[in-house]
Amino acid sequence: MTNPSKFQGGIIAGGSVDPAGALLAGGVGAITARTGLGVYTITLNEECPAGECLLFVASGLLGGADITASISHVSNTVKTVELFDAGVAADARFDFMIIRLFDGY
Repeated sequence: MTNPSKFQGGIIAGGSVDPAGALLAGGVGAITARTGLGVYTITLNEECPAGECLLFVASGLLGGADITASISHVSNTVKTVELFDAGVAADARFDFMIIRLFDGY
């Protein structure tokens, strides 16, 4: 019988980022920076190819409105997060977690 779960992996980076782009205390595995209005980079301490990398972002409220996020894979070590308030670029605090999945075949 085949094991239904053939994937292995783990969290390689995570934390909270303030609106200025700083990784708050407790964040690990990456360096963060604000590069423009609502645009943040996450530079990983180790590579995570697009096909093995899951990036989760959660953001709060800004002035009572929900913040939405767009996430891009720039390279194996750089990911970009763009935040929007009602479709307009906006700076806001957000949390992220990056999980690397290894194909178990």
